[in-house]
Amino acid sequence: MHGKEWDLLLYSDTTELPVHIGNICRACGIVAVTYAAASALIKEKELFDYTENDAFTSKIQGRYIIFYRGDLEVDEMRCAVMHEIAHIVCGHTSTESAVFDGEATTWNRHSVRPPNIIEEAADDFAASVLAPACVLWALKIRRTNEIEKLCGVTRKLARRRAERMEELYAREERFLAYKGMTCFLMSEKERRLYDKFKDFISKNKPPKKRSGRVNDGDRKD
Repeated sequence: MHGKEWDLLLYSDTTELPVHIGNICRACGIVAVTYAAASALIKEKELFDYTENDAFTSKIQGRYIIFYRGDLEVDEMRCAVMHEIAHIVCGHTSTESAVFDGEATTWNRHSVRPPNIIEEAADDFAASVLAPACVLWALKIRRTNEIEKLCGVTRKLARRRAERMEELYAREERFLAYKGMTCFLMSEKERRLYDKFKDFISKNKPPKKRSGRVNDGDRKD
């Protein structure tokens, strides 16, 4: 995706985790609304069949609208809506997955679906935005439960991101061994993003482990 994830976070001025989905939507000019709040519009555009999914996207009168279930947990909502944003930002909405129905062009997102290149790409994009690699790296985070807690995402997305982080950490080891440098922060955009998160990173860095040695001043006889 060549840095679109970084662009999105930079453009929305995101500086901390969990990512605020509302800020992302506003930055992109996207409306996100629950099925209940948009019930009249859903009825008017005959989109009710799509509400069996956690979320779906429709382009109505030139504007993207993401509809989502109002009973989702916060982490589920964050992941579902970000997945839809990914489809829009990555240009997937111009593919044959679109269902044309008059004024509305709708992209259906099934909760249970077979492997699909476009859906996998959207999942990867969502994970990259909601759990930025450079921030996880700076905080030395790599486990699923750590990502889930810090980023406020579902277990499924956290596991996906943890697997990717293992790949990136392995790459870093090779870079350090052969080039004497890290593979992180090589892009100017990633460095800018890292700078935006500096305060957040500083506040969330784990405390340094104390040495096992006991200083004379600390000794209790």
